[in-house]
Amino acid sequence: MKTLLITTTLFILAGWLHGFADTDLAPDAVKWCDWNGPQVGTSTNFYANGGTFKVAANGDGSLGKGVGEVTFTSNNPDPVAEHQFGNSIWSPTANLALFDGGALAGKTGIELLVNVDPTSTSEKICIKLNASTGDEVYSQTVSIGKGSVQCVQFPLANFRSNKPGGAPLTDFSSLKGTIQITDGWAGYPMPSQATWIIKFSSIYTYGSGGDAPKP
Repeated sequence: MKTLLITTTLFILAGWLHGFADTDLAPDAVKWCDWNGPQVGTSTNFYANGGTFKVAANGDGSLGKGVGEVTFTSNNPDPVAEHQFGNSIWSPTANLALFDGGALAGKTGIELLVNVDPTSTSEKICIKLNASTGDEVYSQTVSIGKGSVQCVQFPLANFRSNKPGGAPLTDFSSLKGTIQITDGWAGYPMPSQATWIIKFSSIYTYGSGGDAPKP
């Protein structure tokens, strides 16, 4: 009986650890935001705040062949509120969308492979999705480990607006196709993010029959 109890406990623990730090994309993963997509070019307006970035050619890097890879390395001499990589649309008439927001309909969430260098001061990663009207942004921050590749999931039900009330993201067609990947804002009462060295893949959708937004 004692042996059975120990075996069961180890089995449950192993399953929990696998779910917490999975190193593979979901079986039903579909590439959604591709850093090497056909629409990517000099006009895509990739940028980095507090660091430099490199997009792996053909999406081939240390995270796997074809899954996409961006390497972000901080270069700030003093702490910053947030390190950030993303793209932006500077002209109101430009169409530089990296993804189709409507493709999120019916999906459970989005995910990506991540490897954060142990020297980084942040143990978080944040995805920000820009709305097509005004300055509204839907974001979600997830805590991660350092020093190993892991699959990080962002349930769509957990994205919240930066507007008062923090409304959930329900109208995916309202997204304009620009995005930011950050280390999770930590600027109050003073900037505290010193170093962020990270590799992350392209972004994939997973699941179907999306969850209802959490209250």
